[in-house]
Amino acid sequence: MKITVSSVLLTGVLLLAGCSGNGQKRGSESEPRQEVNTNLRFASYSYDMIAEIADADSTMAPGAQYVRYTGEGILPVAIGDDNIRVLRDSLENAAGVKFTDDDIPAPVVDEGQTLTDLSAVSTEACSFSGSRLSASLVNPRVFVFDVSLEGYMCLAAHGMRTLKCVNYSIEEGRIVKLRDIVDPGRNGDLTKLIRKNLKAMDVALNVNLDEVEIPSVFAVTPGGIDFIYQPYDIAPYAAGIIRVSVSLGDLVGESLLTPEGDFIFNGVRQAQK
Repeated sequence: MKITVSSVLLTGVLLLAGCSGNGQKRGSESEPRQEVNTNLRFASYSYDMIAEIADADSTMAPGAQYVRYTGEGILPVAIGDDNIRVLRDSLENAAGVKFTDDDIPAPVVDEGQTLTDLSAVSTEACSFSGSRLSASLVNPRVFVFDVSLEGYMCLAAHGMRTLKCVNYSIEEGRIVKLRDIVDPGRNGDLTKLIRKNLKAMDVALNVNLDEVEIPSVFAVTPGGIDFIYQPYDIAPYAAGIIRVSVSLGDLVGESLLTPEGDFIFNGVRQAQK
C-alpha cells in the first residue's frame, strides 16, 4: 500500500488585471489595474491500494477477488479569500478520492469492496481503477481541472475511460456552468458549430450528425471551448473520448458569449450601468 501527500506548494505569481482573486465582483474602472495574487496554493496527493471484493469467486481468474486502485492529483488549498469547499468537494467526488481526518488520501471504492493493507506491487489484482486529477488551464480569471478516469473489470472485453472537467471562476469564486459563458438563448447556434466542427473531424459516428447535442462536459481552453463526448456517447468505443473544439473566434463572431464569458476569455469587463 502506497499513500503520499505532498507539502503545500505556492503555484506561482499571477498578474491579475481587473481581478482581485478573492471572489469579489468588480466592474471596469477608469484606471488600469494591476495586481499580484500570491495566495494561490495547491497540494498534490497519490495512492496505490488494493481493495477486496466481498463474496468474489477467487477461482474465476487469478486475482479476481482484488481491485487495484491508483490515483494522483493536485487539489486547491487556497484561492485568495474564497471559500473553496464546494470546489474541493466537486473535485474529490469527480476523482473518487477521500481524505481521512489526518488528511491521508484513499480511493472511494465500490459497494461490496473493502480497502486492505496488501501491497499493490506484489498483490495480483484482476480489476483496476485509476484516477488522475490535473489542472489543464490556469490563468488570472479561470482554473480548469481535468479528471481522467479509467477502469477494467475482471474478464471484461475491454476497459473504460471517461473524462470530467471542472471550470472555476477566480473572480466569481464559483464553478462555472456553460450558461455562464454562452448565452443559453443561443444554444441552437452553438449546437450548429459543434456539429460543423465534428463533421470536419470525420469521426465514424453511431448516431446521425443532426442528433448530436451539446454535451454536459466542457472545458475552457486558451483558444475557445472544448466539448467532451465520452466513449459510446456519439461514436463507437474505438473512437475513444472525443473533444470537439469551438474557437474563440467563432464564439465572438457569432456573438455567443455572455458578458461573463467575454471577461473569462478576454479579461475585459464592460462598465456596469
